Amino acid sequence: MGWCCFRGFGKQSVADAVKNATKLHAQFPDYMAGLDIVGHEDAGPPLVDFIDVLLHSSQTLPYFFHAGETSQ
Repeated sequence: MGWCCFRGFGKQSVADAVKNATKLHAQFPDYMAGLDIVGHEDAGPPLVDFIDVLLHSSQTLPYFFHAGETSQ
């Protein structure tokens, strides 16, 4: 299982998702795979806007990022 959040909801929403996913991953490491931030890059903020939030748990929480939702 993985946890995801929508990038369009803003930095606080992503921060909350990171916090929740980190707790779940610590409690269920064999079940909780990691976190993905979803949503079209063209319509929402880029991942770099969340770098400070993402680096906070980067040592304990796996992330799954992709760049497939663009109109280019």
